Amino acid sequence: LTRLSSLRNALHFLSRSSTASMEDELKAQVAQLLGGIDRYNPENLETFEAYVDEQADSNTFDIDACLATLKLYQFNPDRYNVDTVLTILIKCLTQLPENVFHLALCLIATEKQEDPRLQQVIHLHALLESCSFSQFWEELNADPEFKEGITGFTESIRRFVCYSVGITYRSLSFDLLSSWLDLKEGKAKVLCEQEGWTVTADGNVEIPLSSDTEAKPKNIKQTIGFDSFAVFLGVNMARS
Repeated sequence: LTRLSSLRNALHFLSRSSTASMEDELKAQVAQLLGGIDRYNPENLETFEAYVDEQADSNTFDIDACLATLKLYQFNPDRYNVDTVLTILIKCLTQLPENVFHLALCLIATEKQEDPRLQQVIHLHALLESCSFSQFWEELNADPEFKEGITGFTESIRRFVCYSVGITYRSLSFDLLSSWLDLKEGKAKVLCEQEGWTVTADGNVEIPLSSDTEAKPKNIKQTIGFDSFAVFLGVNMARS
């Protein structure tokens, strides 16, 4: 049994090593394409599409590769793949508060955006931008297949919720925060602890100031040359 267990562990390690090697190879290949004249060669579209899928699986994000993929669809509408476009937009959701979603959307033809699946992503993005977090989770949970295949999607959205709350509130209801995070009491408290927030006995969450929210004094210095100062004195002396 010990030998069998060791063999399984070895095979698992080799499988993971092989997968990591293939991912690194694909990443290097795409980086080379992005830096050369083949960036918009339609023959490389399958490589870019595979890289988009790899980003979804590995919880990574390469905005240059995603935008290049969308640009290739612009140049080659017959090669348009709505599944890849959908994956790119969902990955852009996970990058909030970075404003990459609109960058991607601008490269998608207006008529293509009418696809119901793309409309759903656009709508969910609008909910997040307007901080309608409870409604976002309600609609997302009604369609569990939406985030299927997107590793780390839920965690990324919760990070954005925490970011938005952290720069807006110093104190708020724990129950309200839990609903915005779509978490039960226990897991919500763990997340609060990870963020450095304090859950008080009266059911509130106290949020300390951070480097992003703390007001800092700013000293403004202006240097005046002697010639300018002399002119200033001369004008005032003449008036007097």
